Amino acid sequence: MNCIIDFILVKYLTLLYSTRIIGFLLIKDDIMAVANKAKTHKGAKKRFRLTSSGRIRRRAAFRSHGLAKQNTKRRKQKIGGLSVHTADSKRICKLLEG
Repeated sequence: MNCIIDFILVKYLTLLYSTRIIGFLLIKDDIMAVANKAKTHKGAKKRFRLTSSGRIRRRAAFRSHGLAKQNTKRRKQKIGGLSVHTADSKRICKLLEG
């Protein structure tokens, strides 16, 4: 019986707030909806790092195999990684913040 009441209450809260409800709290007959938590994009988390100055760093391309073909200067330039272009940084920053 209690489960049915909870289901009806969640449906009512969903219609009332027009958002997805993760959970809710009942405090002395007052209903308080708990909002969704912002989550970090896991793919972006693995590929990008935020520096202390606020820039976003990424890994250089063409570093996994076939390095024998590349000359030494080109290989050494890719060691440190690169900064993300300013046009992409806003979008990536939003993914990292969650």
